[in-house]
Amino acid sequence: MPDITAASAFGVKGAQSHVAIARLENIDVLLPVREDATTAIAYHVVDNPGTVPFTPIGELVSGGGITGQLADAVDGGGGVEYHLMDGDSAAGTAGLDVGAVPGSLIRSPVEGQITNIKDYKLYGEFVDYEIDITLAANPSVMLVITHVAAPMVAVGDPVIAGETRLGKVRAFPSEIEQSLKAYTSDAGDHVEMLALRIQPKLDGI
Repeated sequence: MPDITAASAFGVKGAQSHVAIARLENIDVLLPVREDATTAIAYHVVDNPGTVPFTPIGELVSGGGITGQLADAVDGGGGVEYHLMDGDSAAGTAGLDVGAVPGSLIRSPVEGQITNIKDYKLYGEFVDYEIDITLAANPSVMLVITHVAAPMVAVGDPVIAGETRLGKVRAFPSEIEQSLKAYTSDAGDHVEMLALRIQPKLDGI
């Protein structure tokens, strides 16, 4: 388990970072950043019919971040607080934003293998990175993580949930108005996750 020695923003010193915030079918998805760097957890619609919706873990709230709740989750009580940006339908939990302080370390939220790393232009203008992870427990599901700076892994690398360093949370350009800002006290910088149903590759084919 990672050693977190600093007191978190939730009043728990030495709290572990292995906090499940959602499930993909029967697979836990862990908080990808430290508790004390997390500003909000929010779900939203994704315009892609191939997405696998997340099942949120915790308590649905109407606003105000996650103060105190991750500490409860570490101790087995309370759970995290989360927001639904676009209603409560299954499509409304296809995208998962985890607000975090820019520069925060991102650790893999699932067990699996890196299958793709690519840079692309966010809104056609700003350089951003995407990291794709095929889930070890279900190779038909791929977790896509975006808004990553300075990737620290390579294609083919195995990743361990809560352990493997993927990169850092990027700082969004000031020109971009972030929807997550409605639930945080900062600009709403975040790492985004979505899951896609894929055709797993078979050995020898």
